[in-house]
Amino acid sequence: MTGAQGRDVSSVAMLALLAPFFLWSFLGGHKQVVLGINSDHIATGIALLGAVAIVLSARNYGRRELGIGSAIVVLVGLYLVSVFRSPDIFTALARMAEHLVYLVITYAAALLFKGRTHALLKLMLICALVSAVVIVIAAIFLGLGSWERVTIPVYVDGGFAYFPYGYESSSDPNVLSYYVYLGALVMLHRKNASLRWNLGFAVLCAGGILTLSRSGFLGFVVAVAAFANVIFSYRLLEGNARIKLQTLLFSACAIVAVLAISVIGLDDIGRVVYERINHQASNQDRIMRLIAVREMILTDVPGLLFGSGIGYSRATIDPHMFYLSTILDVGLATLVLNLGLILWPAFVVASHKHAPRDKALVVSIVVFFLVIALFYWHVRVYYFVLLVLFCFYFSLEPDNHEEDLDAASRLTGSER
Repeated sequence: MTGAQGRDVSSVAMLALLAPFFLWSFLGGHKQVVLGINSDHIATGIALLGAVAIVLSARNYGRRELGIGSAIVVLVGLYLVSVFRSPDIFTALARMAEHLVYLVITYAAALLFKGRTHALLKLMLICALVSAVVIVIAAIFLGLGSWERVTIPVYVDGGFAYFPYGYESSSDPNVLSYYVYLGALVMLHRKNASLRWNLGFAVLCAGGILTLSRSGFLGFVVAVAAFANVIFSYRLLEGNARIKLQTLLFSACAIVAVLAISVIGLDDIGRVVYERINHQASNQDRIMRLIAVREMILTDVPGLLFGSGIGYSRATIDPHMFYLSTILDVGLATLVLNLGLILWPAFVVASHKHAPRDKALVVSIVVFFLVIALFYWHVRVYYFVLLVLFCFYFSLEPDNHEEDLDAASRLTGSER
């Protein structure tokens, strides 16, 4: 077996360890219990083992990989500072451990898929389609359930059900919609506009809409607009391509409309949508949370800079907003770094000599996260966004400075 073949076998083995984590993530962090253990925890533990193996076996870290790695070390340091400001250090340490696990998996997966972004996107698309199909099937056979929202059902007491033991016992519909809509953005990235492609996009849209997530839908609409803006700026949609796009949108809307009518019922569609948009209790609760958090932040200057411990917002008043939750938990300094880890790779990819459709996907994913972060967020979604951006960032061709360094190192090695 040659060295290249050995690396391919190793990559396949590492991918096999990460694949369950991808699927369970796109299922919204599926809560199915197996032998008394949460299956999502099993998938995460297996992925962590694979991630550690990837990081330890990686060779020849480039400038970009080292730069991101250094930023992650600083981020962990800021997390640790916030832990010691927490009123419950042990709970904060447990939350920090969760972040560390996702950071390791994110960085390792980006290394694994470096130069193979198409493989990463294909894996994401497959997982998103599986999730969307499950959502549609669940909606057909189980309806909307008592919460009037569709999610991934769990098997309990001889049957499938939503939230059998409360809201935390099934996948959060908001988080589930984020992954499905990410899959839809990846589908937009593909050049093929065949009937099968249109059907897949429609199924993803249907799956996202059936979760009745307001933040997910709004983020997706804005992200699609951002994607189209980049595409139109490169004049890639002309002639037949415009007709294909129109056909795509029409077919997607038609399939979603038919599915909604069959699942919800023609008479109930307006009521369900109206209640989700104009739910006074939910909207008023969010407003009160924002006001309370603002007062808490402004009266504690050290807390404004370094937070009050990871998980503090969940234990007190969760503002349901990434920006305020981050400030409350780990401080403004950490929020700046969190956003920098998103915006810097995206900026470099968008400004690099890169395929326009890749730029459009990167921009749309960044816009999608920044919008949903205004209303709701989930820690794993943030790290999945980082994973995609890091993968594109690591996969860029080296600039002239890096090429000079590589040439110098090869020359030095040859002289030795």
